[in-house]
Amino acid sequence: MARKGENIYKRKDGRWEGRYIKGRKPDGKALYGSVYGEKYGDAKLKLIPLKSAHAARANTKVSFTGTVRDWLLFWLNDLEKPNIKPSTYASYRNKLENHVLPALGNKKLDKLTGDNLQAWVDNLTEKGLSGSSVRTIYRIFNAALKKAVYKHCLFVNPCQDVILPVTNHCKICSLTFSQQKALENQAHQRKGNEAVIIALYTGMRIGEISALVWEDIDFENNIINVRRTLQRVMDYDGDSAKTKIITDIPKSNKSCRVIPFSNYLKKYLLDLKSTAKSNYIVSCKGHYTEPRVISYRFRQAAKSAGLDSVSFHGLRHTYATRCIELNVDIVTVSRLLGHASAKMTLDTYADSTLTQRKFAMASLDMLFGSNNKDELTADKQRFAALLAQLVS
Repeated sequence: MARKGENIYKRKDGRWEGRYIKGRKPDGKALYGSVYGEKYGDAKLKLIPLKSAHAARANTKVSFTGTVRDWLLFWLNDLEKPNIKPSTYASYRNKLENHVLPALGNKKLDKLTGDNLQAWVDNLTEKGLSGSSVRTIYRIFNAALKKAVYKHCLFVNPCQDVILPVTNHCKICSLTFSQQKALENQAHQRKGNEAVIIALYTGMRIGEISALVWEDIDFENNIINVRRTLQRVMDYDGDSAKTKIITDIPKSNKSCRVIPFSNYLKKYLLDLKSTAKSNYIVSCKGHYTEPRVISYRFRQAAKSAGLDSVSFHGLRHTYATRCIELNVDIVTVSRLLGHASAKMTLDTYADSTLTQRKFAMASLDMLFGSNNKDELTADKQRFAALLAQLVS
């Protein structure tokens, strides 16, 4: 039974549920939210700030009467643009222009409902966008609406009850040892494929390689300093839909990193430098080589090596896989790749690390296994099969 005027009920499971008005539906009816507590007092304490917030909103006049398009462009251009990288701005703008504004742009901001947004999210999925892409677009839109609530341009954020699609992690595509050697042979034979060798032996992203200059290489200490990235983005400042090249800092703080390199790569780079006519390590007509040109040259080499389905980003995966095969610990691999966290690296390369763990167990069997001849023979066979899996 509810306590008078407080809207707090005892549930069948023994907990107390407190209900509060978090907004209004388009027809004016109250939209309720709930809090829970083991005791009546716990639920009441949780309700106090929520009821106060609603009362404050009720007494606050919302003066924004524009459309979703009006708010999103104001949020992005006036509130966000001064504080984000140009590449981030271009990415946000591209996602809003292609996936949000066509569907929701003409709706009044204060008329948006959870049903509208659920239908929009479902439609993105039906169009074939992956779960991770839909979640990225939603995250940007949700941030814009949160800011609208904060700025008193919207009473309640209708994003909060939207059900998002499950994120399916795609299996990484890395080269086997023999495939890598075949690709390297093609890269050495073809002019302009320096980026392939660099990617295979450093794990650098394509934009990081595009921006790499000779001053970034410390030959005395055998290290590469990753300081910038180069990419082509939409130029939304112009009157027409054109693209432009920008050089920016890498995608995150951890992406600015130091990568040690092998003597093999050192010799390769020194040979390149001896004939270099540009400050850029991978050059095109004496200047930088943009990512799409690097990608085109790579595809030609990969096709000749019989590797049509491999992407340039697969070279980064290949580098990480080789490191794991050599028993480099996951934290070190994460730092070499410039990942935001070791968890991200572990999630991405779970299959590779599982093979390594199986290999370790097979090694233990060989070292401490049974004296039984048949069991020892079986252990050797498992060991040989795992070894073949690592180098095939």
